Amino acid sequence: MTVAAAQEPLFSIYDQSSAPSIALLYIGVQASQDIAENSGGYSRTFMTGNRAKKPHFAIREATEADLPVLVEFLIKLALHVADSGPQKLKRKEYQRLMGVLRAALEDESKRLFVADSPEAGLVGMGYVYVYRSQGIWEQVDPEEYRTGVIDDVWVEPEYRGLGIFKALLKRLVAFAEAHHAHDLILEYSATNRQARAVWTRLGFKTTGVHAAARTSAVKAALE
Repeated sequence: MTVAAAQEPLFSIYDQSSAPSIALLYIGVQASQDIAENSGGYSRTFMTGNRAKKPHFAIREATEADLPVLVEFLIKLALHVADSGPQKLKRKEYQRLMGVLRAALEDESKRLFVADSPEAGLVGMGYVYVYRSQGIWEQVDPEEYRTGVIDDVWVEPEYRGLGIFKALLKRLVAFAEAHHAHDLILEYSATNRQARAVWTRLGFKTTGVHAAARTSAVKAALE
């Protein structure tokens, strides 16, 4: 058993006031095998009309100039998870997100990566951080555990299926490995069957459940 300091999430996915019916169950998973396999290249040829087009992209570390676009990606990710229509982000939340992202750029234990296309600009992002913890039991030589957390991965819909997700993930895993992370964890919506299939295929297994309920519902059940 280990104890670690909580990390501030990039984005509060659920707006409880506007989406009371969406699922609030998350599944925590832990990697059981190495998922940083060779992706076989960062481009793939596909057909557009009668011509073959080969999209190119580069995975690089994010910069300050990228942050407004990354906020847009986080909004899209949140709406996708919540299966919600377009929503207008509060100015205060936008500023908070910009602050969290900016802080991530300056923290050696965190890293933001982006997929950058010469033709389209930024088309994807990935965020990972590593935290340290120690066992709660007495030890002759205290052992430090390091865990890599894959927090947010997003690829624009029209650029999916081109190897961008895998290329981003390789960089996230490489960063965690370089920082001596013993394992990887992440969360995804329990209703997101596509995410479940992808992460399971990559070696993640369910290790716990993060459940939530309305305070009023719990109160009523206790009466």
